[in-house]
Amino acid sequence: MKNHMLKFTALTAAVVFAVSAFTGCQKKKTGATLEVDLTKSYRSEQILVGEAGFPLYSAANGLIFEDYDNSKNCMVLSHYDARTGEAKELELAYQKDAQAGRQIRPDAIVTLPDDKIAVVYNDYKLGSNWRPTDVQRVVEVYDADMQYLELIEIPDAVADGTTISDNYLVVDSDGNWLISFQDINGNTVLDAYDSDFQKYGSIRIPAEWNIQCLFLSADGTACACLQGSDASGNIYKMLRLDARGKSYEEMKAPVYAEYLRGVCTGTNGYEFYYYDDEMLWGVKENTAEEIISFTNSDFCNGIYVCEALENGQFVTYPFTSDNQQELWLLNKRTAEEIENMQLITLATLDLNWALEQAVVNYNRASTDYRIFIKDYAEYNEIPYDNTSGGMQKFKEDMLSGVVADMICTDNLNFESLASKGLFEDWYDVMEKDKEFNRDEYLPNFFEAYESGDELLRLGTGFHILTYAAKTAHVGDRQSITPSELSELAATLPEGMELYEVYDKTIMASNYFHGGQNMYIDREKAKCYFDTPEFIDMLELFAAIPDNYRSSLTELCYREDKVLLCSTSIDDPIDYHALARTTFANEEFTLIGYPMNSDDGNGGIFGTNFTVSLNAHSKQQAAAWDFMKYLLSEEQQKKSSCMPVHLPSLEYKMELATKQTMAKTYFNGTEVNIGAATEEEMATLMEYIKGIETSYYHDRNIYNIIMEEAEMCFSGDCTAQEAAKKIQSRVDIYINEQS
Repeated sequence: MKNHMLKFTALTAAVVFAVSAFTGCQKKKTGATLEVDLTKSYRSEQILVGEAGFPLYSAANGLIFEDYDNSKNCMVLSHYDARTGEAKELELAYQKDAQAGRQIRPDAIVTLPDDKIAVVYNDYKLGSNWRPTDVQRVVEVYDADMQYLELIEIPDAVADGTTISDNYLVVDSDGNWLISFQDINGNTVLDAYDSDFQKYGSIRIPAEWNIQCLFLSADGTACACLQGSDASGNIYKMLRLDARGKSYEEMKAPVYAEYLRGVCTGTNGYEFYYYDDEMLWGVKENTAEEIISFTNSDFCNGIYVCEALENGQFVTYPFTSDNQQELWLLNKRTAEEIENMQLITLATLDLNWALEQAVVNYNRASTDYRIFIKDYAEYNEIPYDNTSGGMQKFKEDMLSGVVADMICTDNLNFESLASKGLFEDWYDVMEKDKEFNRDEYLPNFFEAYESGDELLRLGTGFHILTYAAKTAHVGDRQSITPSELSELAATLPEGMELYEVYDKTIMASNYFHGGQNMYIDREKAKCYFDTPEFIDMLELFAAIPDNYRSSLTELCYREDKVLLCSTSIDDPIDYHALARTTFANEEFTLIGYPMNSDDGNGGIFGTNFTVSLNAHSKQQAAAWDFMKYLLSEEQQKKSSCMPVHLPSLEYKMELATKQTMAKTYFNGTEVNIGAATEEEMATLMEYIKGIETSYYHDRNIYNIIMEEAEMCFSGDCTAQEAAKKIQSRVDIYINEQS
């Protein structure tokens, strides 16, 4: 649910009422009252990093995983013993005799009867098209202690002679082999063989379903996980397979995952486990129980593979932001550990990845506190229709006085919540901390997110949204008003367009989506949509031809076919890349979005997330510890966007001047742009310090603007009439929120 676009309609009155009810409840309840369930929060410990490979198989208290050995130029298998915490490479007999020019891949590991372990090799040559040729398949059999027993050749006729992979192979407790593959027509085939590879026949799976993986249930039954789809998205079903009878029985256990990552054999009374990027479920007696919350076990990038060990531990191979290979050991928390844990609760609706990563980093580094995330998107009942479920549950909790220590309001109606006194002023919190020096941070970044004189939502990094143009056409000014933009549009050279995307609805949508604050004074609860500046923008967009979209390449700015280049600067080197690629070293200016002259230089601060502090929380010091951690120099220098800490921002700019081998892609080609110049970084810093506006999107205001703008674009009213209607409707709306 991380990537769902949220829709919030019919929200205003309900949230206003909910916050009022919450405020009243404070006479009886104080502090954050959001209930948390730590039974699904496992303690994670990194056991291997860097060289850790793909986990293939778990047995007893160990895990076998594959890795590429550069010295041997082949895949090797290693064994991790959870009891000792040690990992060592397995000396496998078949690999020792590998012939030159052949690829030896241990692509599957399965359990055989009597606790034997089978390593299945695909031995092949690479053809001219990089596809396997001359494929030979062998099975190396070991006992439970990985002592070699025997070598078995798989006949060519088995599975149509194709390579065999881990997800599509399973051996049941009677020694029968079930193998799935795609035939030459692309059809899914599931073949069954006895222990001597004599074929029973094929098991026909239900039409319109694909086999995602084969796996072994805890009782030794071979099973299949099928994937299909319907109007709601992916759907799954589990089958028990009968090799001899060439048949299956469908399980009744529900599958809750929206995108199922994998299935592994069950332990501790569970038949099997299945998991997606956020949760692992255990199945028993046709029920599915939530076992592990990966989010609250410090995994935010998703899980590639998870395997269960017989001692109740789990080993995960997570996706990582830097593509590093890691293995993590998960242990269930003890009751004493949970009881003594100092918790900070954080509520959000559709969890932002950057915020999730920040929480994970903090939890792994902190010895005093732990943040628990409550993502209300889990209550969304219909995938991709987030007008229900999560928002409804959030409102119900607010009515009951249930609220977290911190709230990420980026997808909520911030103004409605803030106007009821729900949030603490971060400025007051900063001033109480004698070790925190606010003077070291960009003051205009904080100011851009102020509510009146208070800072009720705090971001910890930024990117810049702006427009750039050749200085020869716009001069060296770093701002432009709507009226000036209209005049400029009327005097463009022949053959030049104002924007690359030349569609009135798209352009209006882009402009009004995050630039609403240019026409709203929230401190005074007033709006200014019936002004000449706003009318100028409506008329400018209305003059754009209907349904015309540019198909120009990135060269259009160099070639003077388009004036304004929309850009996002996420890192100092991006400004240099703009100079070297888009404008080919010709002088250019960051002219910004059209704004009133007193709204800054036209640049807009965007941030990955903002966090608000519950004014009634008893964990304000702990919450500040989290935000202070993210604002620390160490974390700011590691930030994936631009730091708000000035010394860290200067550090990143200095790094940009030393990136002599910096590269980027432009017009479909990789370009070596080299290092930025000190002059470029000075210009960028000056521009950053002149920004006074932050990105802000209120869906209700956006919908009002676009509804009336469409009437203007279709010719049903003038720009002046549309502006007047927008002014009236938004004025009513913002006064309801105050």
